[in-house]
Amino acid sequence: MKRMNLMVAIFGLLIFSSFAMGLGQVELSTGFDNTLIVQAPYPNPPVVSNQPDNYWINIASFPTTNPAVGPAWVLHSPQASWWSVLLPNSRWISAWKTAASPSLTTVLNPAYTIFKKGFCLQRGFQNASLSFKARGDNNINAYLNTTLNPVLPPSSGQWNSAAPLQSLPSNPAWFRVGPNYLYVYAEDDGGLMGFDLSGTVSALGLLPTPAMGTNGSFAPCSCSTGPVTRSATEVGDNDAKMIREILKIAAAQRAARQTRQ
Repeated sequence: MKRMNLMVAIFGLLIFSSFAMGLGQVELSTGFDNTLIVQAPYPNPPVVSNQPDNYWINIASFPTTNPAVGPAWVLHSPQASWWSVLLPNSRWISAWKTAASPSLTTVLNPAYTIFKKGFCLQRGFQNASLSFKARGDNNINAYLNTTLNPVLPPSSGQWNSAAPLQSLPSNPAWFRVGPNYLYVYAEDDGGLMGFDLSGTVSALGLLPTPAMGTNGSFAPCSCSTGPVTRSATEVGDNDAKMIREILKIAAAQRAARQTRQ
């Protein structure tokens, strides 16, 4: 036990030394355990998953999950054709413990989940950039902090294609001091449902730990905006606003697809 504690302490010192020197990169990948002494995809769970993704949080879904807000679930692999196109350093995740779509899910009555993953930029941060590849069964889009900052436009999820979706180049103005959140909307037309993302965020002044759990803890670090720190209530209010705006965009996109069909 003493040896393990020493290893943890040494590893933590190396991480925080790198941060103090200004280096910073955080994995945004789904199904990835960002614990400082792990830094690897979660183990492959059973078919009915018992493995939560503590860093990708489900903030809204239809039909409603129980509980309505909580960690996503790492899905068992392989799932149909998904395994052959699994993105590097990641696993598929869902709001549900299996890949099966919720009952009565159809093109006209799609299921959906809005996920988020947070990271923290300290005051004076520089050179922030974000890049990822993604797949979703069936449709997917993503935003950074607000729907005014689309990092992945509404798209067919490329869940069984050799070529995954690529995020748009990130605009430095989209990043802010304190907590930042990548929001992903995943929509399901029936059959199977899941979402897979592989990528990173990097910056000078980036905390080495992403937000964990439904309370968005950055422990062992503290994510501060300086004189004013955003409260849990403010973060929750922003999530509620994002949910409303993302669903409005999704409804318009769905109507457009149905018109074309």
